[in-house]
Amino acid sequence: KKVSIIFCARLLISKGINLFIDLADLFPNYDFHIYGLNDPASSESLTENQISEYIKSRPNIKLNGFKSNPLLLHLEEPSILVVPSIYGEGLPRAIPEAMSLGIPVIASTKACSGLFENDVLFKIDDHKIKSYSNAIKEIDSITERGEISDMLIRAKKYASDNFTEKQIVDQTIDLYMNKE
Repeated sequence: KKVSIIFCARLLISKGINLFIDLADLFPNYDFHIYGLNDPASSESLTENQISEYIKSRPNIKLNGFKSNPLLLHLEEPSILVVPSIYGEGLPRAIPEAMSLGIPVIASTKACSGLFENDVLFKIDDHKIKSYSNAIKEIDSITERGEISDMLIRAKKYASDNFTEKQIVDQTIDLYMNKE
């Protein structure tokens, strides 16, 4: 089956959209799905013209706009979530969502927010396309060898043990209640 590579974020340079788009050139036989919109209020957002040019020159990129729960659209095919963000944010919600769904994740160390070990996802320490490309190739390799399921099981368990809404709300309330 054809592999889908997924990006879920605003189309900002610091969220890694340019790196994601460049990856599409290295894997022309894969479908690259972008879920998100540009942000006209941000100086680092891709413009509508830039988006059109990128899409026109790369037929394997599918610009899907904003969709609620986009990862659910990719459960019937081999998929990989790529989160190349260097944006100063908290945890991108798509990471534990993908882990819960059994979708392998490649994410920047910055996006991981210090919450994940390498045994549940592929963490990238630099912002180089070669590192992301190598991680995609590694996922392909361990999938072909039938070795990906152990990692996906660990990732799913880690997400369910640490990222339910109740756990997050309880931890947030504890944090505020104990802060004086």
